[in-house]
Formats: sequence, C-alpha cells, structure tokens
Amino acid sequence: MNTINEDEPRVAWLAGAIDADGTIGLWRLKDGRRLSICLSSTTSAFCVQASEWFRGGFVYLRKDKHKTHRGEKPMYQWEIRGRKALPILKAMMKWLIVKKEKAQGILQELTDRPIGQSTPEGRTARTEAVRRSWLDVDRRTVRIANIRRARWQK
Repeated sequence: MNTINEDEPRVAWLAGAIDADGTIGLWRLKDGRRLSICLSSTTSAFCVQASEWFRGGFVYLRKDKHKTHRGEKPMYQWEIRGRKALPILKAMMKWLIVKKEKAQGILQELTDRPIGQSTPEGRTARTEAVRRSWLDVDRRTVRIANIRRARWQK
C-alpha cells in the first residue's frame, strides 16, 4: 500500500474522523522516530472499518480512564504506525482542516530527516544500544561462547 488515491471518499472520511477524534504524531523512540495515526471512538465498528479500509494497524479497547475520556462508555482505538501510516497521511492532507498544520509539520520533518535506521540518529542509537549491551557481563559471556562455537563448527 505505497500510494492511496487522495480523492477516494474513504480518505476524506478518515481525515474528518481524525480531525474530530484522532491524533497524528511523530514519536521519539530509543532507535529513532515513529509516525502514528490514531482514531478513537466509543463504537468498535468505526475503528474496525478504518482498519479494513486501510489494510493495517490494529484495533484495541482502552481500559484506562484518561482525562480526555471521562465517560463510562468503552473507548476503542485504531492505530497505524510507521511506514504504513505515511501514505495515509499524505493522502489525507487535502482533506484535513483542524490537524492540517500539524500534519504539514510532520511531513516536512520526515522530508528533512526520513525515518529508519539508515538515518544518522537511527545509526547512532543502534550503535549505542549495542555498546551498552556488551557492558552486560552475562550477555558478553554468552556471545563470546557462541562466537567460539561457530568457529569450531566451520
């Protein structure tokens, strides 16, 4: 699903739903960043429909009581992350109103610095994670034993 037709009614539907009851975000993680599009609803069918139409993501029931949802109804969420979310965000740009400025900022950020381990921040984070893992004595012992075993098996 690399390209999505922005004139498709489903894209306009999703953009309206995201404007009203959703979030768009670029989250910082240990190994880089992740794009996320999330839709919330008190009806599971609404979220399941988004999941089916856009062939991805996951639907789950939020059990926590959050300051943004004080009611007693269950809160369902559909969330799609990473590379699958990018073509959806690009297609929704034409239809977004409330969250358009935020989405434009995210797309600009992703144009300037793409997501992935091939980016400098991803490589640096991965290198640091490997360095830290070698400081763990037990892990290091197992790795060295596996290297020795692999040499003997050749």
